Amino acid sequence: MGQTREALDAFRQAARYNPEKIDSYLWLADLHLQRGELDDARRWTELAGHINPDDRRLAGLKEKLGR
Repeated sequence: MGQTREALDAFRQAARYNPEKIDSYLWLADLHLQRGELDDARRWTELAGHINPDDRRLAGLKEKLGR
């Protein structure tokens, strides 16, 4: 899993300091998905959808999550 724990911490901080930017939320969702942490991946995907429901990257994440 490399340094995903450190990456998760960094992206959480980024989301906290700049909550209107969808990128950190998408990265967090994808990293949790890679780690098999589906509930966390779904939560970050949902939060990203609140920021911009039309972001094309959401569809890919939702597909990976089986939605």
